[in-house]
Amino acid sequence: SLILNDDGEDAADSSLTTADVLRLLEENSPSVNHVNIMFSEFTNPMPPYENFERVGRIIAQNTIVTTLVLSTGPCFVFDGHILRLLDHLCKNRSIRCLELREIGDSDGELVQSITCLEPFFEKNDELKCIVGRKLNMRQSNVISLLVTILSRRQFSVEEIQLIDCKIGDEEIQILLSAFKKHPTIGPKKICLD
Repeated sequence: SLILNDDGEDAADSSLTTADVLRLLEENSPSVNHVNIMFSEFTNPMPPYENFERVGRIIAQNTIVTTLVLSTGPCFVFDGHILRLLDHLCKNRSIRCLELREIGDSDGELVQSITCLEPFFEKNDELKCIVGRKLNMRQSNVISLLVTILSRRQFSVEEIQLIDCKIGDEEIQILLSAFKKHPTIGPKKICLD
């Protein structure tokens, strides 16, 4: 199922339901500029699956949202519904900060997510910050895929944060070497925590 909420620190009303947030997003309301999309197999706030594409389309057309958090948790089963939602999200051009949080721990799910979001990373000139939280950066090709995608951007991101991620010295070296080799794609700030 899908949980959608306003995760902003200055949220006017923290008791907003998923339906409320979706309505405000559709209205392009300035009261919702920080959105958290959580995919969960344990709760059922929205009818499963049928709203995934709708949420993606609404956020794609929204011009107010500046921060988007995508979270699945370590046990969520990735499927085509999530990929279709991500496909729609790629059309958004207002998001300045994208956080990927706990996107699957099995090999391939993070790569699949990043690949699906490739047009978003490449074409959203407003994107200034990429946050990875509790990700398995040791999955095959994650770092090289991210570097390749960022190298196609016209403008560099300002900040990359990798927080509580599974990342080894080898992956860090690949990342830093790529940014050193191509300074125009490298962020001004890299945070590894």
